[in-house]
Amino acid sequence: MIQATPTNYCNETSVASRDALDASNKSNKYKKLIYEQICLYGPHGSTCDEIEARFGIRHQTASCFISVLQKQNMIVASGERRPARSGRMVTVYTRKFNGLNIRAIQQDELFDARPTFRKEF
Repeated sequence: MIQATPTNYCNETSVASRDALDASNKSNKYKKLIYEQICLYGPHGSTCDEIEARFGIRHQTASCFISVLQKQNMIVASGERRPARSGRMVTVYTRKFNGLNIRAIQQDELFDARPTFRKEF
Protein backbone atom coordinates (compact mmCIF):
# COMPACT_ATOMS: atom_id res chain seq x y z
CA MET A 1 0.00 0.00 0.00
CA ILE A 2 1.39 3.39 -1.00
CA GLN A 3 1.29 6.05 1.66
CA ALA A 4 -0.40 9.29 0.66
CA THR A 5 1.81 12.33 0.15
CA PRO A 6 1.49 14.79 3.05
CA THR A 7 -0.52 17.97 2.63
CA ASN A 8 -0.04 21.53 3.79
CA TYR A 9 -2.56 22.15 6.60
CA CYS A 10 -5.04 19.85 4.81
CA ASN A 11 -6.42 22.75 2.79
CA GLU A 12 -8.37 22.04 -0.38
CA THR A 13 -5.64 23.19 -2.79
CA SER A 14 -2.97 21.16 -1.02
CA VAL A 15 -5.17 18.05 -1.00
CA ALA A 16 -5.84 18.46 -4.75
CA SER A 17 -2.11 18.86 -5.41
CA ARG A 18 -1.32 15.77 -3.35
CA ASP A 19 -3.95 13.73 -5.17
CA ALA A 20 -2.59 14.83 -8.55
CA LEU A 21 0.97 13.85 -7.53
CA ASP A 22 -0.18 10.49 -6.21
CA ALA A 23 -2.25 9.78 -9.33
CA SER A 24 0.70 10.52 -11.63
CA ASN A 25 3.13 8.46 -9.49
CA LYS A 26 5.43 11.50 -9.33
CA SER A 27 5.46 11.38 -5.54
CA ASN A 28 7.45 8.13 -5.49
CA LYS A 29 9.68 9.41 -8.28
CA TYR A 30 10.54 12.60 -6.37
CA LYS A 31 11.08 10.75 -3.12
CA LYS A 32 13.43 8.28 -4.82
CA LEU A 33 15.37 11.01 -6.66
CA ILE A 34 15.86 13.04 -3.50
CA TYR A 35 16.92 10.00 -1.46
CA GLU A 36 19.39 8.93 -4.18
CA GLN A 37 20.85 12.46 -4.31
CA ILE A 38 21.39 12.51 -0.55
CA CYS A 39 22.90 8.98 -0.55
CA LEU A 40 25.17 9.79 -3.49
CA TYR A 41 27.08 12.39 -1.49
CA GLY A 42 27.53 10.19 1.60
CA PRO A 43 28.59 12.12 4.71
CA HIS A 44 28.82 15.34 2.68
CA GLY A 45 25.05 15.12 2.15
CA SER A 46 22.85 17.59 0.28
CA THR A 47 20.84 20.67 1.12
CA CYS A 48 17.29 21.34 0.01
CA ASP A 49 18.66 24.11 -2.21
CA GLU A 50 21.11 21.73 -3.93
CA ILE A 51 18.29 19.27 -4.58
CA GLU A 52 16.09 22.03 -6.03
CA ALA A 53 18.88 23.17 -8.36
CA ARG A 54 19.85 19.63 -9.39
CA PHE A 55 16.35 18.49 -10.36
CA GLY A 56 14.75 21.83 -11.26
CA ILE A 57 11.97 21.40 -8.72
CA ARG A 58 10.31 23.98 -6.49
CA HIS A 59 11.34 24.49 -2.89
CA GLN A 60 7.93 23.36 -1.64
CA THR A 61 8.26 20.03 -3.44
CA ALA A 62 11.83 19.36 -2.29
CA SER A 63 11.20 20.32 1.33
CA CYS A 64 8.00 18.25 1.43
CA PHE A 65 9.79 15.09 0.37
CA ILE A 66 12.76 15.80 2.65
CA SER A 67 10.24 15.93 5.50
CA VAL A 68 8.70 12.65 4.35
CA LEU A 69 12.11 10.95 4.23
CA GLN A 70 12.94 12.27 7.71
CA LYS A 71 9.64 10.97 9.11
CA GLN A 72 10.34 7.59 7.52
CA ASN A 73 13.71 7.60 9.31
CA MET A 74 15.68 7.34 6.05
CA ILE A 75 17.57 10.64 6.29
CA VAL A 76 18.62 12.97 9.09
CA ALA A 77 19.76 16.55 9.48
CA SER A 78 23.52 16.16 9.83
CA GLY A 79 23.95 19.10 12.18
CA GLU A 80 26.06 20.86 9.56
CA ARG A 81 25.07 23.90 7.54
CA ARG A 82 26.40 25.45 4.34
CA PRO A 83 25.45 28.38 2.14
CA ALA A 84 22.55 28.09 -0.30
CA ARG A 85 22.40 30.02 -3.59
CA SER A 86 20.90 32.92 -1.63
CA GLY A 87 23.93 32.98 0.68
CA ARG A 88 21.91 31.91 3.74
CA MET A 89 23.23 28.98 5.78
CA VAL A 90 20.96 25.95 5.37
CA THR A 91 20.71 22.44 6.82
CA VAL A 92 22.64 19.55 5.27
CA TYR A 93 20.80 16.20 5.12
CA THR A 94 22.51 12.80 5.07
CA ARG A 95 21.36 9.20 4.85
CA LYS A 96 20.61 7.67 8.23
CA PHE A 97 23.35 5.17 9.00
CA ASN A 98 21.66 3.14 11.80
CA GLY A 99 24.20 3.70 14.56
CA LEU A 100 27.20 3.81 12.24
CA ASN A 101 29.75 6.49 13.08
CA ILE A 102 30.28 7.88 9.59
CA ARG A 103 33.19 10.06 10.72
CA ALA A 104 35.17 6.92 11.69
CA ILE A 105 34.96 5.42 8.17
CA GLN A 106 37.96 5.82 5.89
CA GLN A 107 37.34 7.84 2.70
CA ASP A 108 38.10 4.91 0.37
CA GLU A 109 35.50 2.76 2.17
CA LEU A 110 32.78 5.26 1.25
CA PHE A 111 33.09 4.37 -2.41
CA ASP A 112 32.17 0.76 -1.63
CA ALA A 113 28.80 1.81 -0.16
CA ARG A 114 25.76 1.50 -2.39
CA PRO A 115 22.42 3.10 -1.50
CA THR A 116 19.62 0.69 -0.77
CA PHE A 117 16.00 1.42 -1.41
CA ARG A 118 12.90 0.21 0.28
CA LYS A 119 10.41 -1.87 -1.63
CA GLU A 120 7.75 0.88 -1.80
CA PHE A 121 9.88 2.92 -4.24
